[in-house]
Amino acid sequence: MKDNENKQQQCALITGAASGLGKMAANYLLECGLTVFACDREYKENSREKNMHFVSMDVTNDTSVKSAFDYIKTITQKLDIVSSFAGIISAGALLETDNDEALRIFNVNVLGAHRVNKAAFELVRRAKGRYINISSEYGILNAVPFYTLYPATKHALEMYNIGLRRELKMFGIKVVCIRPGAFSTNIINDFSSLFGKAIEKTELYKTRFDKMKALMGSEFNKAKKTTAFIKTFKKAAFSKKPKFYYKANNSFKMKLLNILPEKLQDKLIYNILIK
Repeated sequence: MKDNENKQQQCALITGAASGLGKMAANYLLECGLTVFACDREYKENSREKNMHFVSMDVTNDTSVKSAFDYIKTITQKLDIVSSFAGIISAGALLETDNDEALRIFNVNVLGAHRVNKAAFELVRRAKGRYINISSEYGILNAVPFYTLYPATKHALEMYNIGLRRELKMFGIKVVCIRPGAFSTNIINDFSSLFGKAIEKTELYKTRFDKMKALMGSEFNKAKKTTAFIKTFKKAAFSKKPKFYYKANNSFKMKLLNILPEKLQDKLIYNILIK
């Protein structure tokens, strides 16, 4: 079946749509003939270009989410696809991380998806549509030093995704999870910047951050172009019987590390940090 076949009347909502994988997904769905609501806090006001609606939405703010859906409901009464790409990363030693920063990343990466999914429910229910939650390869991997809060949010999102899938099955709503690895987006630049700031801030790990940054950087150097992600997103969005989980460019090295017993993982990481 061609991508745009029987999809002319479908509607989709994408958060985090101003950049990166979210922008790529929104443009892809538009090309497939869907009406797309591209939502992001970067959009200061609502606007429209043919079937693409740029919707101002801050997923951490209840009022902003409600306002966005008030606008969306003036245009459609159903959503066939709701996909939460909005997310941020964090770097730093756990005990040197401000409480506000820890709350912020959970608010965006976990509660942000929940706010949007909850607000969209009646529209998705009418369409018997699907939710696509964007996790990460780190959603099922053990955390590494100085890069723990982001995996923690993705582990939480994975559990949220399972619960949502089981609760919504009775309504005929599909719930899918995608676990992207490294792709060439702004997150790569954000990672380098965040680690740089963490190195300046730390009082406990001055000689350790650079080593972990180099290790993580070697994985990000394997980032693929965002177009490679669309092949996976297409399956999650349009398969009649989608899988529960889809992977995209996951790291073989990190997967191999996580196969090992945890004590051995700890020893290997410790050796990297003290060399």
